[in-house]
Amino acid sequence: MEYIWKDLFVFGSEVKTVSDAVHLYNWNFSNLKNAFEEGGVLHGKKNVYLFASFEPKLVEINGRFEIVYPPVIVAVVSLTPPSDKIAKFCATDSIDIYLMEEMNMDWVPFIPPAYNNNQGSKSTFHIFMLRCTQPRGELMHPNVEQAKRSEYWLPYLNGPVWKEIEKDTVIDIHYPADPAVVCKFDLEHDDLEEFVDAKLKNGVICDFIKKNVIKSKEANQEAKKELTEKYDSAYKGMWFYKFYPVRTPDTPNVSNFKAGFINSCYPSADEVF
Repeated sequence: MEYIWKDLFVFGSEVKTVSDAVHLYNWNFSNLKNAFEEGGVLHGKKNVYLFASFEPKLVEINGRFEIVYPPVIVAVVSLTPPSDKIAKFCATDSIDIYLMEEMNMDWVPFIPPAYNNNQGSKSTFHIFMLRCTQPRGELMHPNVEQAKRSEYWLPYLNGPVWKEIEKDTVIDIHYPADPAVVCKFDLEHDDLEEFVDAKLKNGVICDFIKKNVIKSKEANQEAKKELTEKYDSAYKGMWFYKFYPVRTPDTPNVSNFKAGFINSCYPSADEVF
């Protein structure tokens, strides 16, 4: 797992020249591996989602200052995927939001090498990597427009990002009369008094409709409250951990440049390693 960054999509490295710079060194993330072992911050967590980017650093190598491009890995502990969207920052300072599937991205289960030969099902594992589903060969030879499109991609997070459950606010009302009274009422947009005054004159039917509408509104509000509490609880339960590569004899030392900032769409990390 110390070299798992090679399996992740490193945001910002879509262009081949940048990718070559990121892969110039065999960066080691043994600290991430240790985090999943007993006593580590990620040990025993139900779901952990990993994504990567890079941070250019000016470091001294053999007496000379050079710019290196170490990858950094963010681990998100969350009951659900932290996002199903990608943000693209444009030159006009606007942000376009895309579904991951539109950008050929997905959270892919990480299966340890020991389990590659069908020794365990994908549902057994709770580590997910944000990867590009597009063939790497195609990605590494983008034309100018593709490079421009992908240069400012970032994983997107904006509050609770779970897919919202759309609740239909239009209810059907049936009054068993002869002939039967059938109508529709929009809990969000229709005014109850105006609705009954405009459409009905029968006082009994009006009372029936009012009671049904009030009951439906209460049920709708309660459902929204439960949904909001569920989302808020899950969002508050998210933890963000940021990992820099550890120092090795074969890689530049970037330990003095650690920062909690993740990106413009995410909060700062709770812990940095």
